Amino acid sequence: MLLTSLEFALRLGVAFGLGAAVGLERQLRHSNAGLRTNTLVSLGAAGYVLLSESLTASQGDPSRVVGQIVTGIGFLGGGVILKEGVNVRGLNTAATIWCSAAVGALTAAGLFVQAIYMTAAVMLAHTALRSVGNWIGNLQFGQPERSSYFYELEIHCRDASENAVRLLCLNFLRSDDRLRLASIRASDGQTDDQIIVRVEVEAQVRAENALETLAGSLKSLDGVRTVQWKPVLKLSTEY
Repeated sequence: MLLTSLEFALRLGVAFGLGAAVGLERQLRHSNAGLRTNTLVSLGAAGYVLLSESLTASQGDPSRVVGQIVTGIGFLGGGVILKEGVNVRGLNTAATIWCSAAVGALTAAGLFVQAIYMTAAVMLAHTALRSVGNWIGNLQFGQPERSSYFYELEIHCRDASENAVRLLCLNFLRSDDRLRLASIRASDGQTDDQIIVRVEVEAQVRAENALETLAGSLKSLDGVRTVQWKPVLKLSTEY
């Protein structure tokens, strides 16, 4: 039989509430896909399944619609995955969006208890498993392979200041065991008395704060005009 308007509204309302519950936890974590995104995903998945049931009643096959939803959500989830240097962000967010679609589809099919179980499982994964994952991540079995982070400094200075720039960089990098000088080279600047020194730094950890400190020290040198630094993407290496 066709769904009544009341049944349609009830299932859609439950999908709204459960999707919002999942999104609230993500919003509190300042995720890119938070309260509104997960609620809309749950509503959208429920809406398509309800559309199928409303049009076809018992003669249709809502599972076909569910299959298309799974495919479509994959594209949406891929849009929130970001690559920053050697780091990848957004995987948990993409997985949560996928789960929100499942919550909406379960609700639209009238499986309210199962939808609540699904919502609880998603929230449990984000809360209880977070501390477990961090604990496991801190464990070391033997000597792990570590990724390197690369940064490049560009210093514009006078010819007479080149040695001072090189010496400061070497001393700074030697003072931190996590940092290593990968290369240092100089080239002519735009004027006869100007030179550009480029320093490539390899770090075992993210070293943005250290690079800012080094840049500040370089700027205080006499003859240094500008100092810039940026992360450089390279293949990971093993120490």
